[in-house]
Amino acid sequence: MVSEDRAVYVDDVSVCCEVDETTEYVVGSRAQSRLGSSPKASHIQETVTFAAGKRDLLKVLLPDLQASLPECSLKPAAEGIEVSGPAEAVSRAKCHINEQVFSFKTHVIPLDNQRARLLQSDKSQQQVQELFSKARIQAVLSVRDDQLLLTAADDEQKSQASRILERNLHRSEIPVDDFHQEFLQSDQWKQFIDDLERNYTVTVEKETSSVVIEALGDCSEDVLKQVRDKLEDNAQQSDDIHLTEEEWELLKTYHQKEVEDCRCRKAGTDRVHVAFTKSPSGNCVIQVSGDPRLLEDVKTDVRQFVQQIVHKTVRFRRAGLFQFMKTGSGKMAITGIEKEYKCHISITEEKDMARLDVDEEDEEANETVPKIHMTATDRDTER
Repeated sequence: MVSEDRAVYVDDVSVCCEVDETTEYVVGSRAQSRLGSSPKASHIQETVTFAAGKRDLLKVLLPDLQASLPECSLKPAAEGIEVSGPAEAVSRAKCHINEQVFSFKTHVIPLDNQRARLLQSDKSQQQVQELFSKARIQAVLSVRDDQLLLTAADDEQKSQASRILERNLHRSEIPVDDFHQEFLQSDQWKQFIDDLERNYTVTVEKETSSVVIEALGDCSEDVLKQVRDKLEDNAQQSDDIHLTEEEWELLKTYHQKEVEDCRCRKAGTDRVHVAFTKSPSGNCVIQVSGDPRLLEDVKTDVRQFVQQIVHKTVRFRRAGLFQFMKTGSGKMAITGIEKEYKCHISITEEKDMARLDVDEEDEEANETVPKIHMTATDRDTER
């Protein structure tokens, strides 16, 4: 045990070094330290703490600080800078560091949620720091809620850092329509955005009537093009062309391929779809759906084809003809005509108006006249 006369007391606690001067002990409520000129006895370590933005800037400036304070060792600490060395040198270093921090300037910039999300990422912080270093600007940024804190060594550096940020932050909006909405809710869109945000320093978010892109650096044009192309390639619009049942049956039975070829001439087989559909209520439509940029041209071609359809009604006054047409042989004859001439035939009955003045007991007076409705394209009607 070291004797009392070899200890020095400070605030009722003193430190004593062993003979080898490498270990410190605390004895009871007092610590004893050997007197002398040992470097170990005067070596101390202290941490200078600062707020987040200033602390981060100090860490950036640490090499310069270390060069200006050769008597001390400076290391980054969780809350600031750890300073170790001789007591007097540590005291001078702390004063120097505090003077440096006192000259720091902080610029607070309001942020919306999307830009805050962009600048909070480690990738963005690293990229901004690289921009500052390349321009030899001593500044750092941090994001707190909806604010950007830009901390710089002085007013001039703060202004330069602000200009660099302004030049490298880009915001773009792409309008979207109703026909984009289904795709914007899809897993395919979500995966596409995840890939973009992983590969570029961007955030992409959907608003009510647009897709908003926030980008850092010169990637904005490339990302903008990718998003536009993705939206255009996956937009879906659908329109119906309404038909009578006879027109619908005619086209579906004899001209379906010709109608579907309208899309091939205009858009290729995978960009627009043409389908013959019937609703539960019996509405007959040709549904044209797909890429909105190509849809109108395809619809125009389909309508032009539909406009070729003509309707003719023929009445035959021949005894027993209507009854024959209801028989199996009559139906086969009608089917044969439809196939040969690519038409649709429907038959209704009506009284022979030309014979209404004949005696009601005359059987011929009650003869039903078949009224034949024929639907065909104009070229088949002539045949």
